[in-house]
Amino acid sequence: MQTVSHIASGRLTTLQGVSIAKYVTGPKMEIGMRHADIPMTKLQDWGKWLSAAIAKRAGHASAKLHVSVVTTICTLTPMEDQYLLTKLAHVLEGVTRKSQLKPYYEKITMPLIEAISSTMSEFRGALPTRKDLPTKSSIQGTRPGVTEALLEAACKGLWIQFNEKSGILTGEEVEPNAEGSGDFPNLMFEGVRIPTRATHRLWGSDFDKTRALGPLLLSKAAPAPPNLRALAERACLRTAGTYHHPDCQVKLNTTLSASTIGDIMKDVRPNLTRSKCKLCASRWGPIDKEINSFVQVAAATDGSTYDGRHSGAALVYMADHTAADELWQQGYGWPLSIENNYIAELSAIHRTIRSIPVNVDLTIHTDSQSSIDSILSALRCPERTNYLRKGGRPYVMAICRAWDARKLAGGTTTLKHERAHTGAGPRPPWATHAPTDWPNITPCPIARQT
Repeated sequence: MQTVSHIASGRLTTLQGVSIAKYVTGPKMEIGMRHADIPMTKLQDWGKWLSAAIAKRAGHASAKLHVSVVTTICTLTPMEDQYLLTKLAHVLEGVTRKSQLKPYYEKITMPLIEAISSTMSEFRGALPTRKDLPTKSSIQGTRPGVTEALLEAACKGLWIQFNEKSGILTGEEVEPNAEGSGDFPNLMFEGVRIPTRATHRLWGSDFDKTRALGPLLLSKAAPAPPNLRALAERACLRTAGTYHHPDCQVKLNTTLSASTIGDIMKDVRPNLTRSKCKLCASRWGPIDKEINSFVQVAAATDGSTYDGRHSGAALVYMADHTAADELWQQGYGWPLSIENNYIAELSAIHRTIRSIPVNVDLTIHTDSQSSIDSILSALRCPERTNYLRKGGRPYVMAICRAWDARKLAGGTTTLKHERAHTGAGPRPPWATHAPTDWPNITPCPIARQT
């Protein structure tokens, strides 16, 4: 307590002593309070010593001012309150922040948190006493010092309670419907018709990629690839509304009829879906891998900013007729409410990743290497990512959630960096079919790139 002795001896003025106690000593002690178990009586003694030293230096030693008077006048946080707040914050961080130790903290502290929260919900505004709260012996696993601190904080009306409306700990909901909407409800990518939407939600888990290959199989412009024709010739069983895997061992009955995968691809009825049969559910992997090689979406994204004006973002689908429709490109552009080109780049990526069915492979071409690095670093080690230090974290978090949901549904996501649209440098492979004056990355239609 060197600060206390310096204040009491007159080496520091009252203002200097209060400022040091508030802005230096307090923050330094907070680091130790996170891990050290300090008795409340010791904390109260420290508060008394500091208050007495400040009162003496101010010339009011004989007044015998109460600790609360000094802390109120000097706007200091009492030592015991600072200790309790630090413990609460440390426990809350352990059970909510993504880290490799989060399961451990949940295991040892959630019983204590739930016991206190259950008791506090019964009082509804009134403060409980220690007799009303669970005893330390009834809660196993938590450190005694942490248990004591959280019980003491509950007596003062401070406790941790799970927010039932929070969606952070749950995955995003995916809408099964796979119908497209907006200006481009369906687009052709290498002869395959894929629906699109202008939305911020995840959707399309029911999109049947097998049946989406029908136009490619029937195309008169060019013969279907050999491996697609071989797949189409494989025999399978079907009902009026479902079809089975070619190797499914389901027994024939009156509802089943012989068919081929090619007939399934050519069938235009909207209600024909894969069977939920347990015998063939685990067999679709190799076929899906082959199908995914044909069902691919590519898009270019960009963000643009004028000095002194709000930024804009845009996406353009690299569909089959993009080169011919250079003037009226198939995509969307929208303004942002801030002037930040990095945020605009993330906004474009975020909108694109949610604009196609979750089970369709997607490649996004962007000229923002910083956006790619930020997203991939968060995906690489989510347990150690501190989003409070990551720029554009609402977009990065939303993109990572969508990325994981797409992976779970069978869709891959790839980010590729391209040179900015300066007109210089070699053209990317996906732009080789475009006119010579077409830029590498389509500029945003709202504002020019700076």
